[in-house]
Parts: sequence; structure tokens; C-alpha cells
Amino acid sequence: MIEAAVDYSQANPESPLEEFRFVVFSGDQKGITTFEEKFGEFKKDHKPGPKHRQRAARKPTTSTPVAAEFQCKEIHVGEVVLKVLKGDITKESSDAICNVVTQDLDMNIGTLSRAIFKACGSTVEEELKSKGSQRPGSVVTTSAGSLSVKHIVHMVVGSGTKQHLQTCVEKALKEADSLGLRSVSIPAVGSGGLGRTAEGSAEVVFGAIRAATARPFNSIREVTVVVFDASVIGAFVVELEAIQKETGDSYPDCDEEDEDQVEGALEASTDELTKKRCRQKVIVHGRLESFDAAMAALKDGVARACSDPRVIKHDIISRLPKRCIRELKRMSRVRDVKLYQPEPDTIRLEGLPKDVMDINSEVSNVIQEQLEIKYKDERAEQMSKNVQWYLVNPAGKLDPFEKMANNEIESAFKEKKPSLLFTHQNLKAEINFGNKEVTFLRTGAIKRVLRKDVLPLPDEWDPQPRDDSGKPEILHLVSLAQESQEYKGVQEKFFQSMRGKRPLLTSREFKIHPCLTHTC
Repeated sequence: MIEAAVDYSQANPESPLEEFRFVVFSGDQKGITTFEEKFGEFKKDHKPGPKHRQRAARKPTTSTPVAAEFQCKEIHVGEVVLKVLKGDITKESSDAICNVVTQDLDMNIGTLSRAIFKACGSTVEEELKSKGSQRPGSVVTTSAGSLSVKHIVHMVVGSGTKQHLQTCVEKALKEADSLGLRSVSIPAVGSGGLGRTAEGSAEVVFGAIRAATARPFNSIREVTVVVFDASVIGAFVVELEAIQKETGDSYPDCDEEDEDQVEGALEASTDELTKKRCRQKVIVHGRLESFDAAMAALKDGVARACSDPRVIKHDIISRLPKRCIRELKRMSRVRDVKLYQPEPDTIRLEGLPKDVMDINSEVSNVIQEQLEIKYKDERAEQMSKNVQWYLVNPAGKLDPFEKMANNEIESAFKEKKPSLLFTHQNLKAEINFGNKEVTFLRTGAIKRVLRKDVLPLPDEWDPQPRDDSGKPEILHLVSLAQESQEYKGVQEKFFQSMRGKRPLLTSREFKIHPCLTHTC
């Protein structure tokens, strides 16, 4: 066995294999003695000397410097935005963040995992405990507890080798994509307790991103690498810029400014090039006259193919956030469609019919999303005019909930739910209607709540009856005295609807809603 190991090592000097281990059962004393004797003979015959394996020159371990004020850099690779962000991954608001755990899924091991555990609370740890030990290289997805993200994708790491870590990151990205998530945040994997240099960690993360984006994602549209240590971030920026050069991306920033200056740059591309997420230069050889004729024919063909622009007009377009317009323009560039706004409420699309229809569909989706947001906002605004929920501080001062949270709370209250998870001022909280208290999940703070009718019922109305829990009934029946003016008014309107006929009325009832100030 020893000779076979030596022969393999000598025959494969470029192999990444660096160590052989022979495992002998502790109870096999004869076997142990035999191995000790053989190793003794081996050491006499093979004095240690320099290794003949030729290694690639190591990269310097000094970190690439970046400006002290550096915050973010982004590029576009096809339909995916890649970012390097200086920050804390526990503060991210993407759909998922990635974590590194050991085989037993203990979140108390490792600086990153401990920080996430401290921020998300014990719920995630309990989920992991229920899953038991996992094999290295696998991923486990849980909820995110008190964090602002939807999920945590835990990478089960067994070693600090480049290939193993890169495989773990690839699997985490595939897991996020299979869940239909649009954004995922990745830490600087390997730069902490796993012992990799800043450059080594950046190679791991972006090597995985390169491999994962070789085929288009189904749902992921944004991948953010979040680096906490300022001394490490320079290496990640270098790797991001390398991808930028490979893909020819020319819009690498996180600015809020529009990119109108690049709208005229329609690049030649095909569906195949789009799938490969790259741009290519085409060099044509031939006589100048032939080239001019070919270019004229090409321009004429493109002009005829793109002669039917698509115009979308809707008042909601003038109120679209800048980020929506930027995203639509980015998708248009990928498909070689020119998108611009001749008027604030108008979007015009020019390009090949199939590509224009694809972008038209994306614009329609954005408009529909904004209409839904507008509807929810109007509904919440109307609710706040009828009912308002408040936080009560120790001094008795009332602090109103923001209108979206107020609408969610009131809707759950009317549906007689015992509790509700909601977000108020970017903080996750849970309200318990039984004890009328709100618990803020991140801080654990508990506050009393109060519900008030902004428009109280008219004094002449009967008191709204309450159920066993003390909540007002949503609807109840009210009997009217026959001699009352209200009774006679309803009776007259009813007779008018019968077009002169006078039926015999045997029963008259009103349905009363607590938020309405008129009979119905």
C-alpha cells in the first residue's frame, strides 16, 4: 500500500492530492506493528527532499485597496445584477441570505453563523435542530426569524478547500433559484475561520457565481456579495471587475441617476448571444463597395423589421419609481429594444417584433404591480380615516401605526384572528389581540396598543353589539319604529322602486356596519 501511494505521487506530480492516510483498527495490534515497521523501513530508504511538484505562483496576500468611502459596485450579466456591497449581511433585505454551518448545523460555531443567530433569534436554530446532522456539501433552507429576509440558505461546510467551498456556494445559489427567489446575498465565504485569504475567498465566491450563471437562472435577478471586513473587500471588487471585462458590461454602478445617455447604443446580438450573456465583435473582410452595399441592405432590413413601434400609454407610468424605469431599460438593452418616454405617461418600444412583445409584457407586469400597490395604498388610506390603531408609550402618549400596518391590523381584527405578524417602520412585529400588546421581534420590546374609531357612529344609532371576546360585530340587524322618520323614508323609497305598486310589508330590517355612517 505504501509503495502504491509513492508510485501514484511520483507519476502524478500535478495532482492536487497532498496527503495519504492509512487507517488501522485500534484493536488490530499486529496490523499496527506491521505498519510501524514498514514506515520505519520507508523512512530509511526515502530521506525527505524538496517536492518536485511545480506550483503556480501564489498571489500576494495583501488586499487590494479601495476607497474608504466605498459602499457598492454593481454590474449586469445578462438579466442578473451582480453587486459587491460593504455591509452587514444580517441587515440585508434580499429574499435570502447564505450562512455557513458545520455538519451538526450548530449556529454557535463560526463568527458569521453566530452573528446571524444573534440577529434572527432562536426560531431558526430550532428548525435546524429538527433536521439533524447533514452531509458536507449539502444545503438546508430555513425561515429567517427576526431578519428582514424571507429565508436563510445554510451551506454545510466540511473543509476549507477551494473546490469544496465553491461547490457549496453553487448549491446555495441553485437552491435559492429553485425556490423562485429573485435576490440572494452571499457572505465572503472562507475569509474567516476557514482560513482563506481575501483573494482566495473572492475566487471561491465568484467562481461559484460564474458556474451558476453559465446557464440562465429561472428566477434570480440579483446576487449581492456582502463583505463586512473593509480589508477584504478590495479582492472582491477586483473579481467583479474581471467579470465586467469578460461580459463587456458598461453600466457598473449603484447610482440613482437615469441612463438615458446610453439609450442610443443598440448593440448587434442574437438570441444565442443573449443566452451566453456576452457581446461579440464581428469583423467583416471584403471590398469596400460590397461592404457598403451589405450595410445598406442590413440597415434597410432592420428598419423594415422594426418599423412598428409599440406605444404604451397609462397615467401610472408617470408615477413609476426610477428603479422600475432603470430595470425596464436594462432588460430592453439585453433584447436590443429601444425604450424611451416621449411623454411622462408614455413608453415607446422599438425593435424586432418578438423582442418588443417580450418587453411589452414586462412593462405590463410593472404597471399591474404598481396598480396593485396604488389600490392597497388607497384602501389603507381609507381605513385610516375610519379606524386608527396606536402604540401606547409608558407616559400614555399615542403613536399611530403607519397606514399599511394599520390596515393589516384592522383587517385581522375584523376577521377575529388571535394575532398577526406585520411590519411597522421596517420592523417586524407581532400583535396579540387578546392582551392588546405588540412585540417587536428584533428587540423584544413589548408595547400596549389602542384602537380608536376616527369617525364614531352617530349618537342616534343603536350601540354596536359585541361578541364573547368583546369585539364589535361586523354586521347586525336593527329594528326601526314604524312611526320614525327613517322608517317612513325607507318605506317610501321601496314603494317608488315598485313603480306604483303597494305591496304589503310584513318585515323591515336594517343591516348596520360599524364603519359606515349611512343606512344600507
